[in-house]
Amino acid sequence: MMIDKREEQLAQELDAFLSARQQGRPLPAVSAELKAECQLADDLLNLATSVNMKPSFLSDLEAELMVAATASAVSRPESTQTVASRPAAGQKRPSFWSELRQQLEDLFTMRKLTYAFGAVMALVMIGFVVWSVWPGATPERVAEREALPPLPGIGS
Repeated sequence: MMIDKREEQLAQELDAFLSARQQGRPLPAVSAELKAECQLADDLLNLATSVNMKPSFLSDLEAELMVAATASAVSRPESTQTVASRPAAGQKRPSFWSELRQQLEDLFTMRKLTYAFGAVMALVMIGFVVWSVWPGATPERVAEREALPPLPGIGS
């Protein structure tokens, strides 16, 4: 997505406004196009500063997130856990071979989708080859065949 110079200039003006507002400096003049966005940003910053959190909010939130993360890790089978997730402090890092095995398992879990996609592509390619090589597969020849009278039935 390309941003033209005018949009980039407006983004820089808005950034300068927000930076000045958050640092307590005098607010710079903004263009008429940004007045509504600057007013909204100013209202949101005022609202954010007026909200009073309980002192224990962050510790409670952290505890809830840790419980949820532990519960989801326990409920997942070990084969679906990613290698990218590193062990917590004090835990032993998996060996090279177990990481390699895990990566190969993760690779082959997509094999059904890969096989299905390959089968569809093979059918498309076969259809294309048959259509392009088949003698008389042109639309004109098909129209000629439809114009022929029907064959008489056997025994009639």
